[in-house]
Amino acid sequence: FDMASGVHYDCGMQPSAGNARSFRLTRRDERGSYLLVLLLQTCLNVEIGRLGLRSFVPGVYVYTGSALGPGGAPRRIERHLSARKKPRWHIDYLDAVAPIIAVSVAYGTDRLECAWSRRLATLTGCYAPVPGFGNSDCREGCAAHLWRLPDALPLAWLETELTKCPIHPTLYRPSWTR
Repeated sequence: FDMASGVHYDCGMQPSAGNARSFRLTRRDERGSYLLVLLLQTCLNVEIGRLGLRSFVPGVYVYTGSALGPGGAPRRIERHLSARKKPRWHIDYLDAVAPIIAVSVAYGTDRLECAWSRRLATLTGCYAPVPGFGNSDCREGCAAHLWRLPDALPLAWLETELTKCPIHPTLYRPSWTR
């Protein structure tokens, strides 16, 4: 918890019994911004709603989002982790084929996804594979809210780079990714 900003950095997540591919969020109905880290292991063409058919190369992708409405960030992340959902957001099409390997939440009412997205845009080798992906409601002119990380970099590198943001997330890696 950051006293100055009033933002909670902890994810409030625990492994869920009975399903190795999910975890239970111990906090409920709190608004916040979040990161999803996805791993795509093969080249794929994916239909991304109104964005159409898009090509993705193998690698690690980071999606920045916020959930400031009812249910908050915990419910939104649970939805993203669910295998059974009707696609609603751009990320729903990608997370159906690329497993989420890490998540992070910063609780609070600030929209942090744009700050994180801008930071990702400045990193050498990091790029937006699909312009406009995930930023239909972006108010800050981000190129996208999905970024492909440079090859062969550990997630610790991402965490280090994001600490340079005023309010930065800490990644939670579920046990199935270790």
